[in-house]
Parts: sequence; C-alpha cells; structure tokens
Amino acid sequence: MKKFFRAVFILILILASLLLGIRVYQQCRVKIISSKVYEVPQNYEELPVENIIVDYVFDPNDLNAYAGFVDYIFIGKVEEVTGITYTDVELIYHDFPIAKIDGYPQTHYKITVLENIKGSLVKDITLTQGSGPAIGGKRMHLVAGQLMKGNDVHIFMAYTKDDGELHIGDAAGAVKLGSLQNAEEYSELRKENQATETVQKYIEAYKNQDESHRYRERRLCIYDSSK
Repeated sequence: MKKFFRAVFILILILASLLLGIRVYQQCRVKIISSKVYEVPQNYEELPVENIIVDYVFDPNDLNAYAGFVDYIFIGKVEEVTGITYTDVELIYHDFPIAKIDGYPQTHYKITVLENIKGSLVKDITLTQGSGPAIGGKRMHLVAGQLMKGNDVHIFMAYTKDDGELHIGDAAGAVKLGSLQNAEEYSELRKENQATETVQKYIEAYKNQDESHRYRERRLCIYDSSK
C-alpha cells in the first residue's frame, strides 16, 4: 500500500512539475512576442479575416467630430511596411491547462508627409496601424482596415500615443487618395478632381472640428515640427 501511495505522490509531483514548466514556457513566450518585431507574411492577403469591433465616443461618420478628436490630419505616402509588433499580449485559457497566446497587432510604416492639414509634421515619420496578422499568422485581425501598401497615398487622421508615436486606430484613419512612385508627383495627383474634393472635405472638417468628445488635451508627437 505504501508503494502505491508513493507512486501516486511521485506521479502528482511529475504532473505538477510538467504544468509548471508549461506555464513558465508560456510566460516566456508572452515576453518574447511582446518585445519582438515580426515581418509581414507574404501571404497575408490570403489569410481569413477577423474584424474587430471598435467602440467610439463619437459618431465616426461625423467628420467634424473625428477631426476634433484626433491630434493630426495629414496627407502622406507609404514608403515601406517595416514590421509588426503586438501589444497587450496575454494567455487566454479555453481548456486549462492549455492556453492560447493572444494580443493586438500593430503594423509599422515609414511615411513621407506630403501636406499637413491639422498640426505640423516633419517630412519623414513612422506610424502604426491597429491591424495585422494575428499571433501565429493564421488569420488577420483588422481594426483599422486593410494593411496599406508601398506608394499608396492616404489622408491620415492620427493620434499621439503615450510614447509619442503616431497611431491610426480604425479604418477611417487612412483614406486612400491614389498611388505615386515619387513624392514629387503629389502636385499632379492633388490636381485631380476626386483628390481635390476629398482633401477639401478634410480641410473643411478641420476648420469646423468639434472637440466636445475629446477626453484629453491634444498631444504633440515626436515628429511635430515645433519640437
């Protein structure tokens, strides 16, 4: 009988050690994922999409309210997608002790600023977009719309994060105007009727911005030309 209880005790110790090892490994994975920059997978456009719902403190269809909420409005050309990071990485237990590692993707871009509308940014900046491949690369998490591509020109409506970087948090934060091989061609694109009308709409929204929904003071980012 003593041998039986001893065997059971040893088995329990082995299982406990195994579970502890799995837990430590998973926690190490969380730290690694939280600190690493990943490349965008080449097949990202083929991945199944999971749209993430965003809660607003204002009507996102009200451009005046949107203009009043963000810190910067500008037109920029995407030069390069530089990588993906993940924030709020955590272990989610669906079937204990097996845990899924999840987090929010942030896709990073190099941008050439072509025209400032709200705020004043230097020419060469970076920003993040709250969309990208989920951890593991088996699906896309889309909060801020589809990923942008090199040479695309967008009107950006961005806010400053706590670390001073610029971020767009939803699909309305980047509205495509067209594509350019060279930033010097922007003046020609700007003359096109559709582009001119779209840009003017955002200029008017800034002039008539509604700041009643702001819950913090406007922040200057690290790329503000006044710094």
